[in-house]
Amino acid sequence: MHTEDNIAYENSTHWVLDDPKKKFLEVYRIGLTHSERCAQIGRGLPDPLQRAIEEADRRHALVAPAEDGVRAEEEPRERLRA
Repeated sequence: MHTEDNIAYENSTHWVLDDPKKKFLEVYRIGLTHSERCAQIGRGLPDPLQRAIEEADRRHALVAPAEDGVRAEEEPRERLRA
């Protein structure tokens, strides 16, 4: 079970789970009733937390409304392989 202490970063549409028991950090998209994992960042990569934060912010920019009221189309789902 995860607690709020495991949330390493959060913006208005995505958050990063940092569970020390896992070999990767996870990026989740916030939904109406639950969050859905949309990315994994391996701990073996250089600076994995910063990469996970950048991924959450990148995905946020795709779905969040732009200042001019036009929003970017959400990217197609990526198939992640370990």
